[in-house]
Amino acid sequence: MLEKYKTFHFVGIGGISMSALAIILKNMGKVVTGTDAILSEITDKLCAEGIPVVKGACPCFVNDADVVVISGAISEEDFDLLEARRLGKLVLTRAELLGEISKKYKTIAISGSHGKTTTSALISHILKVCQLNPTIHIGGIAKNFDSNVVYSNGEYFVTEACEYKDSFLSLKPFIEVITNQKPDHLDYFKTDENYYQAFTKFSHCVCTEGYLVVNFDDPNNRNLKVKRLVTFALNEKADFTAKNIRQSWGKGLSFDVYFKDKKLGRVQSELIGKFNVYNILASVAVSTLLGISFDDLQKAIKTFKGVKRRCEKIVAMQDKTIYHDYAHHPDEIKAIISTFKQLSNAKLVVVFEPHTYTRTQALFTEFISSLSLADEVCLLPIYPAREKAIKGVSSLKLSNALKQNNINSRYFNSFDTCERYIASDTSQKTIFLLLGAGSIEKLAYRFE
Repeated sequence: MLEKYKTFHFVGIGGISMSALAIILKNMGKVVTGTDAILSEITDKLCAEGIPVVKGACPCFVNDADVVVISGAISEEDFDLLEARRLGKLVLTRAELLGEISKKYKTIAISGSHGKTTTSALISHILKVCQLNPTIHIGGIAKNFDSNVVYSNGEYFVTEACEYKDSFLSLKPFIEVITNQKPDHLDYFKTDENYYQAFTKFSHCVCTEGYLVVNFDDPNNRNLKVKRLVTFALNEKADFTAKNIRQSWGKGLSFDVYFKDKKLGRVQSELIGKFNVYNILASVAVSTLLGISFDDLQKAIKTFKGVKRRCEKIVAMQDKTIYHDYAHHPDEIKAIISTFKQLSNAKLVVVFEPHTYTRTQALFTEFISSLSLADEVCLLPIYPAREKAIKGVSSLKLSNALKQNNINSRYFNSFDTCERYIASDTSQKTIFLLLGAGSIEKLAYRFE
């Protein structure tokens, strides 16, 4: 389908995924333009790449475009979208365009509630190191190539497959990875069962000659039935397993990898956390299916630097260290706090910016349980993303509930007041762990 069209206009181009797709199309020789409600560092980079972007609506761009691409955050009343429909333009969602691009390649699609960005970045890094020249489209900035997008003329396309609004159902992958299934995005899915059903549908999207690679420690993944199933787990019943796991600050993770009963060797990674053992195992399984030798795998994994906003050390001072992580779901928060508590005896202060009102409302009890693992919790206002406020749902309510559980909790109504609190802390050996998928990175990077 892409061969038929020359000019593409992106509405809501400033998102990390939309901007990456725009760059891929530009490298395919297409003419690309964009609009967004706000201009940012991302839109500045697009302009530097030769993709004009303007703030607000631009009917001229719409008029000149063969195809108009819209992000999931765009309202049905958006001016550019209404103009495109009035003119009879072909309108594609971000997911539909991703599906069309993926048809040009053997696609490796990584999905799951948690871990998909790191797993996507690691698989991308392995393929690049092993000179398989992948085209890459992921949801975070991989430190090894300082981007979330790479265009290449190789046969493989590595993409992060998001479940929100069933986006991943537009793909027909050669290799499909499902890291785990933990109900989320309930503003769209409404029920846990609908969420699980989406992954079941996605499992059947894998092409006839392809493979489904799943974390077999997740009970919901064990219900997936396909002909060419490859499993990874810490459980010995899986195809790929990890044994003799070791981790520490500075040295990261190391463990022995087994395929069935055969030891393949030991891997060493800068990453930390049990959750990253799963991410590495998934990457080993995918790479093995592609014929990459374990020796080459070991070398690539050892040189992987991780992803920005994933357990990222911002600064280390004399008595305090500041980290930032993208964790915004209770399971992710529990995993990252548990890792820090296991590896350090420092006081752990979690600064959390909840992401969306619906998630905060639906998982309120789970947030209390996860955040209670910290020594102290600082709450910032909810990042609304695409949503309007919900009456009775707030970070202050979350903070008060933590206090009722005898957790030392504070609420700050702005980044400025929270920044002053962090800066004024005089505790000995304190780690400040700033968590959230919204704008909290701006607060974190103030300390660089």
